[in-house]
Amino acid sequence: MSYGAWLKQHRTRLDLSQEALGELVGVSGTYINKIENRKVKMPYPPLRSRIHAVFGTTESDPDLLPLLTRQDQDRALTVDRHSVRSPGQRLDQLLAVVTPEQRRNIETILSALDRLVLERSDDVTIAHDSQGDNT
Repeated sequence: MSYGAWLKQHRTRLDLSQEALGELVGVSGTYINKIENRKVKMPYPPLRSRIHAVFGTTESDPDLLPLLTRQDQDRALTVDRHSVRSPGQRLDQLLAVVTPEQRRNIETILSALDRLVLERSDDVTIAHDSQGDNT
């Protein structure tokens, strides 16, 4: 999917014409058409911010993040890092842009953390059970 296809998908969901969206974000409907038809590969960041304000999205949304340049991905992840509501959402952001090798490394780390958490919870349960025996 291209940024233009993403834009068209969101624009049509809101039942907006290219002209109406253009008016909302401060460009012509012709410019929106050029983005959607990939004559403009990627609009400049301030325009993208205005587009996202209309759609209620951010550049760090998992379906949009892979469409950005590496530099824009880094910026989006840095800017939106503090607005993420949960660790799961942050992980989804990161997984949207990692290489297969990085994904394998992340999965290895998560598996190790999972084992560590299970071991700790077993230790806590054992300690709690042994304390209950003394009362």
